[in-house]
Amino acid sequence: MSDQTKHLAGILIFTGQVATAIRMYTAYNQSGSDLEEFAPEDVMFLSDTLISFEFMGEYLAAGNVSKVISYCDSIAQSLKTYIA
Repeated sequence: MSDQTKHLAGILIFTGQVATAIRMYTAYNQSGSDLEEFAPEDVMFLSDTLISFEFMGEYLAAGNVSKVISYCDSIAQSLKTYIA
């Protein structure tokens, strides 16, 4: 498996995890266990993260690898800041 394939797989896994986290903050979560900690800012951050993948896909399709790497770094930094 190439490094590019591993990175793409990691991005796809991360995207699914973000979507799952968003779902836990919505009516899809029938148990309501995570809804007590609900914050609209959390859902906004998570959905903004998914939106950025659209731009990364466009940059990737255009062959602008440096822009894709920059976007990945930006998302990683945003996530670190958000978690802290």
